[in-house]
Amino acid sequence: MKTATQTTASVQDYLAAIYDLAGSGRPVIGARLAKHIGISPPAVAEAIQRLTRGGYVKVGRGKALTLTPKGREIAEVMARRHRLLERWLTDTLGLNWTDAHEEAHRLEHAISPRV
Repeated sequence: MKTATQTTASVQDYLAAIYDLAGSGRPVIGARLAKHIGISPPAVAEAIQRLTRGGYVKVGRGKALTLTPKGREIAEVMARRHRLLERWLTDTLGLNWTDAHEEAHRLEHAISPRV
């Protein structure tokens, strides 16, 4: 099974975005995902096909996206990394939450599993 360190940053970002949106309790569909991450709907549709072929996502009724166990595992790792970085950036370095969120998004792909 591929881990977060064996997937691309793009795959990690899509999985994390689906994970975030799923927390709202509303179905995650391509249009919501595109709006959430600020990417065109056709580009998101292509990415969804790649994620499905890779075994990270399943497309269900009404084109609702759900993470597979493999996709959920990677998304949860990315969410933990992001939260850890946000806390470090705010608590230790004194950044405000908005700046910390943006920096955490940039840095979360570079953290090793050991950290």
